Amino acid sequence: SKDSRGRYPDNSTYLSLGMFVQDEIELHSKWSVVSGIRWSFFQTAFNLLPAEALDSTLTGIDLNFQSLTGSLGMIYQPWPQVLFRLNMAQAFRAPNLNDLSKFGESKGNIFEIPNKDLRAEKLNSIDLGGEIKFSRLVFRAAVYYAAIHDLITSAEATYQGSATLIRDSVEYKIKSKQNTGSAF
Repeated sequence: SKDSRGRYPDNSTYLSLGMFVQDEIELHSKWSVVSGIRWSFFQTAFNLLPAEALDSTLTGIDLNFQSLTGSLGMIYQPWPQVLFRLNMAQAFRAPNLNDLSKFGESKGNIFEIPNKDLRAEKLNSIDLGGEIKFSRLVFRAAVYYAAIHDLITSAEATYQGSATLIRDSVEYKIKSKQNTGSAF
């Protein structure tokens, strides 16, 4: 039998707000600093049907995620046609409605369940680059490194005490979105 609901619970809400300020300050004729700060806020609310609730704490979910992230960059321009940049920044990705509320069949023989304890992903990055201008040609090059923490991935879970579920004679492996690691 097919599920009686769509991929996301009825009447789900997802709100995002953000404010960003950035400024460039000239320290010297050849040096400047670019700095920025961002406040991000996300709120989601949804209800699982009683048959879907893994326990009573999952019947009504109302979650908030917020973060203050920043960026700082230095620009050095020794000559009008040559420029070097160094940037450091932070980023934040709140779990979206799919990450938080998906309940049902997924790719292959996977059955996804919600995880109310999911946290936001965080990223730190650094990049170094430069450019050289020749008349109408501009050459640019950059190297960068980024590290993600609390990475959201699909990982093994249990539903009603079992790691598998049989539906219409098909065995599904239970998974949920979890903060399982890091990447770079």
